[in-house]
Amino acid sequence: MDKKTAKSQINKLLGIDAVAGLAIAGAAWVALLASGTREALAYDSLKEAGIENEYDKFASTDLMIYQIFGSVGTLLAGLALFLGYKRANMIDAVVGAISVLIALSLVDVKTDLQNVSKASDRFKKVISESASFIRNNRKARLIILFNSLIGAVDILILFFLQAKLPLMGLSNFWLGPVLFIMGMGAAIGAKATEYFPEKRYRQIGIIATIGVMLAFASVFTGNIYLMIIGGFIGAFSDNFVQVRTDILLSTMIPSDQRATLMSVNSFAFSMVMIVLSPIFGMIFA
Repeated sequence: MDKKTAKSQINKLLGIDAVAGLAIAGAAWVALLASGTREALAYDSLKEAGIENEYDKFASTDLMIYQIFGSVGTLLAGLALFLGYKRANMIDAVVGAISVLIALSLVDVKTDLQNVSKASDRFKKVISESASFIRNNRKARLIILFNSLIGAVDILILFFLQAKLPLMGLSNFWLGPVLFIMGMGAAIGAKATEYFPEKRYRQIGIIATIGVMLAFASVFTGNIYLMIIGGFIGAFSDNFVQVRTDILLSTMIPSDQRATLMSVNSFAFSMVMIVLSPIFGMIFA
């Protein structure tokens, strides 16, 4: 794969994230891409072209675009109610179809795994080698667990704020803009990582931990403005560490297992969310 093709591939992946952020159908289609395949395809495309050093920029821009368009989608919720569910779902389907067409134009990256003829043998090989990597790499396990904890705590805080702010007097008219503002915190956090390449992961992790702790503390202030600021800081901190986690794991993982192991990162987040949800429900109640 040459540099031109690799960069075209990157632009297509960014385009998918943009339309997926606006539509439920689009988001459903890219679920596979969002749980490891996207990162693996992007990194391996750049690596095959000899420009893998540009992956940092992709990772931050990718998440920033998704958050911006996702926040815009939140603002458009009122428009969807105005149009009615039939027209809204029709638009949703069209936007989703656009993401499908873009995805179908993506180019596969060649790896040693393609030399294995049978799909069942490739599956067994990937699972075996991925399990071996996780079992023997303590650093990767800790990074995945830490990133999952930060992400889960932040998301649960944002869920609580979305439900609690209207009960505290915030009008429904302003709820959309407030959620948009907090979403912009996530977008800025994603992009900010690009400007701190010299920072070690531990330093990024400390900053993110402090930010999420401030967001958690803001919930108990009872002040609407402080809670909104806290939500913004928490969203910023979550994506600030998420992008660096993505970059670090991508450089650590072999190409043949990259998509599978990056999906393990997403799976770990889901498991942590399941465990923490009832706990946070009792705390916030």
